[in-house]
Amino acid sequence: MQSQSVTIGTMPKKKILYVITKSNWGGAQKYVFDLATSLPKDRYEVTVAMGGNGPLKDNLDKEKIETTTIESLDRNISIIKDLRVIRELLSIYKKIQPDVIHLNSSKIGLLGSIAFRIYKIKSESKKMKAIFTVHGWAFNEKRNFLFRFIIWKMSALTSWLCTDIITLSKKEEAQAQRLPLTSSNKIHLIRNGLKDTSPLSKEASLQALGLNPSRKYVGTISELHPNKGLDVLIRCAPALEADVVIIGEGEERLRLQALANTLHISEKIHFLGTKKQAGLYITAFDVFTLTSRKEGLPYALLEAGIAGVPAVASNVGGIPEIIIDGQTGILVEPENPRILLQAIEAVLQDPAFGKHLGENARNHIQNNFSFEKTLFETQKIYS
Repeated sequence: MQSQSVTIGTMPKKKILYVITKSNWGGAQKYVFDLATSLPKDRYEVTVAMGGNGPLKDNLDKEKIETTTIESLDRNISIIKDLRVIRELLSIYKKIQPDVIHLNSSKIGLLGSIAFRIYKIKSESKKMKAIFTVHGWAFNEKRNFLFRFIIWKMSALTSWLCTDIITLSKKEEAQAQRLPLTSSNKIHLIRNGLKDTSPLSKEASLQALGLNPSRKYVGTISELHPNKGLDVLIRCAPALEADVVIIGEGEERLRLQALANTLHISEKIHFLGTKKQAGLYITAFDVFTLTSRKEGLPYALLEAGIAGVPAVASNVGGIPEIIIDGQTGILVEPENPRILLQAIEAVLQDPAFGKHLGENARNHIQNNFSFEKTLFETQKIYS
């Protein structure tokens, strides 16, 4: 059965189905939201399928983007549930008959690409595409060798099954090219780009977050997940001459709060939870930090740069493409609280240096990370 595109006049609308594992709000979800809401409505019909009914679904509903929930889908591995997910995906593919399936996150990348190949055989649709965007290769996570090897094999299978792979950084692109059975002509480097943003003034941000304007703040916007290394930030906090602000939610919250209690610094660590349009409040921070163990190309770091806030971040993933060490921010080795502390204090103690880093970062991001370019390059792959 061939895909039936919606037609207006003589111009057929191309059907795009985005699929993502979780419906919380993080970098991958922002990526899907920005693309789904920015594609020209006269050329594309968009649906987003996801696990759960979180902020991503709420935001898409407000923009009148069609959504569907994959009931069996969650982040944990379960053979029985995962087989159900494939069955659900096949049902969704059959109902929507997409021209392009755009997969996001490692788990749905594999399950979605398996379902794509099964559906393509059954439907005899030769032009249908499955695109996988790599939001940080999962085999870069800190796990034992055997588990990382298995994930590496699964990533290679995903890349082989999909028609196209989008990587967000040069490092991920190079890793994709080393995967077995992955043709280099299916790999596309398309960096994240920011839509126009107008961050609040420092005073307005402090007031909105309920923070004391007489204090200094080191802040981050992050999912509370082990990959984000927030425990490293908290371990350096006892010696920091500033409070720590963490905007975001996730599975690590209780463990991180317990760590702060153990270090007797609970009063210095402000867990503010999820904030809508959190990037607007980055101006409240004297230093923005991202202590990730694994990363793709983080939006929060782009938002910090646009706001002119100096950043200290881990030298992992695509971060070095945003931060040129000593020029647009400071790079530190991951999982080292002592080095992180030294870098943050260097900025806090020299406001002129921090201002210099922030201004350079703003210029670098404005010149190199345009959302218009991201959207244009992505549409070229859809064609």
